[in-house]
Amino acid sequence: QMYAEVEGAMLGEYVNGIHWSGERATLAAGLPWFSSGYMRCWGRDTFIAFRGFFLVTGRVKAAKNMLRAFACCVRSGLVPNLLDGAKNPRYNARDATWWWMQALQDFCTLYPVEGLALLREKVPRQDMVFCSVAEIAQEIMQRHADGIDMRDDATDNDMSEEGRWIHIRLDIESGLLYGGNARNCGTWM
Repeated sequence: QMYAEVEGAMLGEYVNGIHWSGERATLAAGLPWFSSGYMRCWGRDTFIAFRGFFLVTGRVKAAKNMLRAFACCVRSGLVPNLLDGAKNPRYNARDATWWWMQALQDFCTLYPVEGLALLREKVPRQDMVFCSVAEIAQEIMQRHADGIDMRDDATDNDMSEEGRWIHIRLDIESGLLYGGNARNCGTWM
């Protein structure tokens, strides 16, 4: 029930006009509330559960497809919190990116042959360019080190203009990331 093919919830045949052969399976963030359609596949929830749900159970192909699906939608160094079939991803979570990075590291550690192949694999991006998963991981780290200022146009219609902006900075002395504002907290953590 938690992992299933759901129409419209994940990547189908095409991502942003590029042919893609990824699975359309998703991991539900919570039943029954997030069980169907665009609200089913959440980045933070998927990658918090990733190690236990996919890796220790040997679901290597499914794990690889989940990592690739979210890699396709990285924007300004952020993994989407809500995938929405890659049609309208939402980026309102600073921590979803780092849960994805941890899941990628765990995949590569537990399945080194498959992990190395995944890092080399090129995936379609929203800007119609193919990049390797390793290049996307590097982009994430570089963008966070440089600081991120991004307007998330896909947030709720009721969101204020201030709430649509995602600001992330790195405290170089402590290594901690921080950001947010009164209208966009960017994390549950």
